[in-house]
Amino acid sequence: MNPASTAAATEDAYTHSIRVTDAQGIPVQGAQPVTVTLYSDASGTNTLWSRTLQVDFDDGYGAIELNVGDSGSINPLWFESAVYVGTSVDG
Repeated sequence: MNPASTAAATEDAYTHSIRVTDAQGIPVQGAQPVTVTLYSDASGTNTLWSRTLQVDFDDGYGAIELNVGDSGSINPLWFESAVYVGTSVDG
């Protein structure tokens, strides 16, 4: 699947919006497993955080909101410098 993505962060949440199509360019529908990984480096060698979530897609569009600062979640201090995002849909 081919993801295109945008991201936004606030003080307490990180929202990641993606659009996914299959190999033929057809938008995916319904729930799909999405792995979101945050890295501290552009090469993706230093993982800060990673989770696989079920995301509902409508005409290929889906959104994930990750809470910043919750116990065991995303550390807000990471955003004091660059954070890089990797997404994988259905593996």
